[in-house]
Amino acid sequence: MGFRTKPNKSLELMAVLDYANVEDETETGYSFSARIYPVEKVSIGLSYGSADDLDTLSLGIRFDI
Repeated sequence: MGFRTKPNKSLELMAVLDYANVEDETETGYSFSARIYPVEKVSIGLSYGSADDLDTLSLGIRFDI
């Protein structure tokens, strides 16, 4: 479950809560991300996520076609 918003043409924000139950093992986590659009069809994103014993940080570029 989460939400995504684009407060203006050059910024997108997202927050997500995750829950998984696999073979009686449960895990709960969350993630936050921000994406900046320097031009209309190209964006640069930064994301942070955490779930139990694992934290992730990622940086990426996306081309929308």
